[in-house]
Parts: sequence; structure tokens; C-alpha cells
Amino acid sequence: LYVRADATQIQQVLMNLCTNAWQALEGSSGRIAVGLDQVELGSEAAQPLGALVPGRYARLGVSDNGCGMDEATQARIFDPFFTTKSVDKGTGLGMAVVHGIIQGHQGAITVRSAPDKGTTVEVYLPAVDAPRESVQPAAPIAPARRSGEGRHVLYVDDDEAMVFLVTRLLRDFGYRVSGYERAQAALEAVRASAASGGAGDFDLVVTDYNMPGLSGLEMARELARLRPELPVVITSGYITEELQAGAQAAGVRQVVYKPNTVEELCQSIQRLLDPAETRVREAAQ
Repeated sequence: LYVRADATQIQQVLMNLCTNAWQALEGSSGRIAVGLDQVELGSEAAQPLGALVPGRYARLGVSDNGCGMDEATQARIFDPFFTTKSVDKGTGLGMAVVHGIIQGHQGAITVRSAPDKGTTVEVYLPAVDAPRESVQPAAPIAPARRSGEGRHVLYVDDDEAMVFLVTRLLRDFGYRVSGYERAQAALEAVRASAASGGAGDFDLVVTDYNMPGLSGLEMARELARLRPELPVVITSGYITEELQAGAQAAGVRQVVYKPNTVEELCQSIQRLLDPAETRVREAAQ
């Protein structure tokens, strides 16, 4: 099946859905199923799905036989920051991100669930005809994209899926990446590097703002004390004037809106670490 989609964003959707399904098993054995098929939606079938245009759709489904959700919870799962997780299990941005990505692709998402009956999430994306010519392998990453070669990025987020995804993508850009789910552990890594004489081991830090234990701002302040020259980027799903002012006072180089694409975050990192090359590339475009 073929769709016109941003591969990085669809990967983020699938990782979020599978992570939620895994967490719904609550540590016990269970089953997670991922499926893909094609459906033809007429006017009546398309109307409840956010008034989709009738036609062919690729339907991607993720199902689990975990704890499930009641109707009240289902009604709020796409609200930013709504979560049923405890404070150390994430901020609730996952399904809001998924919803935004699918809407941006002119698609729809449905959820069927019941307490103790598991959950099925289905994503509908407009299907397109297969290309007339055979699909060529993806071109190697351009040298400009791999300008991170040899640079070491420290990435901190209490969302396990985000740590996995961002770490993988930054490595595609050529960076070395150390990912942490706990701010305190990341700070210990910086302290250890400084103590061993490797003051330049980390070239940039990217940290989530809303985390248990230490917030991104608190981490930035501590990093400024340890290594004032180390650039820090804070990501957040809710950027306020107070956060902007606090970030500026802490010496944070940039605040990035978290629900945007991970690709955008990678570009921000590249601009901070390679400003001269970025200017040349933008001028050429």
C-alpha cells in the first residue's frame, strides 16, 4: 500500500501507539498486534471519521489486550497533557502528537476500548496509486545532513519512546548521542566527563522541560554552573512567557515546541552546532 507521508512522522506515530499498548499490559504477559490493510470508504463511512473525503485509505491498526479505557478516558486521550500515567511515566503528549500528525496528513484516527478488554487504535491515511516505475532505494544521507559527525549530543526526556526515536534520528545525522530518561543521571554523566578531564566530551544538551525530579530549567541552571559554555536546548509542549524568561536567564540557547516533528528538532540542533554551514546551505536554497 502506498500513501504520501512523512516517514519520520509515521514512525513517531507507530512508536507512540506501540509504547502505549505496551504500557497497557502493565508489566504482565499479553499480546500487541500491528496490522495494515486497505479500505474503501463511502460517504456514510467517511463522515464519522472527521468527515474524510470518500475513497481508498490505508488503515494502520495497533491492538492490545491490556487494561483498556473507560468512555470518560477515551473522550480525553487526544487532549494535550491529559494522561492516566503517574508523574514518573510521562506527560501525556503522545496521543496529542499522534492526532496532530494524522490530521496533518488528511487522515483520521479512531479508538475502540473498554476496561479489561484491551484497546484498538486505527489510523486512516489516504491511499495513492503505486508509482509506475520501481521505487529506488533511498539516497544516502547528504554530507550536509551528516555535519554532526564527531559531535556529541546529550538528550534527556522521561518519555522512553522519545529517547529511542530522537537518539536514532540524530545518529542518522551523524551525531554521537547519549540518551537519558532521568535528568539526574544525565547530570552525573556531565560531571563524570568533567572530572575525567573530558570537558569537551558533550557538545550540546537537549532536555525536556516537564520531567519528574528536575525540570529542564533546573537542569539548565546546573549545567550552566558545571559548564557555562555548553549549549542547552529545552523542548516543551507548552511554551509560556515565564518559561521563555526562565530559559533566557539560565542561558538556554533555544526553546523548541515539543509536538512539532522530530525532524525540526534535528534541524535546530544542526543550526546551533553548525551555524556557518547552515547559513551557507540556506543561502544556496
